[in-house]
Amino acid sequence: MKTYLINPSTKNISEQDFDGQVNTLYTLFDSLLLEHFYTLNGHIIYTDTNAYERGETPFFLGEQLFFGRAMIIGLEGFGEVDAKIKKEEVKSLISYKLNAFYTSALNILIAQKINFYELFEGHKDEEELQINCEWVLYTFNMADEATQEYFLNELFKLEQTPETILKYMKKMAELALSAGQNQ
Repeated sequence: MKTYLINPSTKNISEQDFDGQVNTLYTLFDSLLLEHFYTLNGHIIYTDTNAYERGETPFFLGEQLFFGRAMIIGLEGFGEVDAKIKKEEVKSLISYKLNAFYTSALNILIAQKINFYELFEGHKDEEELQINCEWVLYTFNMADEATQEYFLNELFKLEQTPETILKYMKKMAELALSAGQNQ
């Protein structure tokens, strides 16, 4: 089936013929641990779970941050089909540029092996939400420069342990959710 393979290291998007076999995905990603995302309507995106921890090249597809190579496959119901999106559309949705805020925050999170996509609970208006570090960075990236600077300074000050950093990310998530309630 027709798929697209995104290689952020070379900034290349190639059309691939995928046979749907797990061993092909293993060969492509050198891993059996794959993440799948539904960022694009009618498509599934596969990435290597370990790409983030290995510090592979990040990129945005739409507003979602990915690490390392990614494969886009069409999705119909529960079955994989030819990718329906055009290559030019995929190109227009990709950004390989990360600003200084993302770069600084990711350097710490990756070094401390924080699970970027691990869900934790946040609360908004009595509702429990499942959020992750990606959401926290996305939210603070939209903040003004002074808030971003505060966020990064506090992150740098922390005792460099994953437990402390994860607590800080949860605290920042709660602050962001509270700020959203007050608007």
